[in-house]
Amino acid sequence: MNKQFYAISAAASLVLLAASALPASAMLGSRLDLNATGTVAVQLDTQARIRANTQIQARITKLDAVQVRINQMSRVSTEQKTMLNAAIQAAISDMTNLQAKINADTDNATLKADIQSITKSYRIYVLVLPQANIMAAADRTLNVSGLLNDLSAKLQTRIAAAQTAGQSTASLSASLSEMNAKTADAQVQANAAISEVANLKPDNGDKTVFQSNLSTLKDARAKIRTAMQDLVAARQDAGTVVRALIAMKVQTSGNASSTAQ
Repeated sequence: MNKQFYAISAAASLVLLAASALPASAMLGSRLDLNATGTVAVQLDTQARIRANTQIQARITKLDAVQVRINQMSRVSTEQKTMLNAAIQAAISDMTNLQAKINADTDNATLKADIQSITKSYRIYVLVLPQANIMAAADRTLNVSGLLNDLSAKLQTRIAAAQTAGQSTASLSASLSEMNAKTADAQVQANAAISEVANLKPDNGDKTVFQSNLSTLKDARAKIRTAMQDLVAARQDAGTVVRALIAMKVQTSGNASSTAQ
């Protein structure tokens, strides 16, 4: 009986000794396992990988949508559209390659670093999308400005007809001049915003470039807001002229419905 007890005790001691020689992670069974060859295999964080794939796909989807908007721009120059399209396509390629790398990672340290690079190294939301959105807004501003210019020409003809008919048109001419000035400023602001952001490049980790890009984007957005305010004021001036001409019973073929959509 004593011999059996001592044998069991000795076996138990050997098990404890072997266990104490293993790393804590192996003892706990946290992220290690034995593969078919008997060597330790790392259990990757599959949930993190799934989340990373979702984040990357969301960025690619947004980039695809922005590229469609870019190709629909009519007031932005072909050269500027080409440059922006190239930046968008490069970003899509980067995201696709990063996704492939994340799916091929074999250790958690590399996987974690690659996942972090989605936001740290690839400035999709910080630069590329804001850059494209500003240019799209500027393009819409220039389109509306063109419509207001067409309307202005028609209103000028009607004001001249009213003046010929003996109507007092000084206030109408003043409102039209204000409309034209606001429309012109909207065009200046929109073109300046396009010029500011068209040539921006990713910072690639350079904090100085990063801050410069942010400052430029902020200034370009301010210009777009000013342009939008100009268009609202120009539309109001157009409405004033149209209502006055109607009161004078001078037919107008235009209308003041142009908005900064």
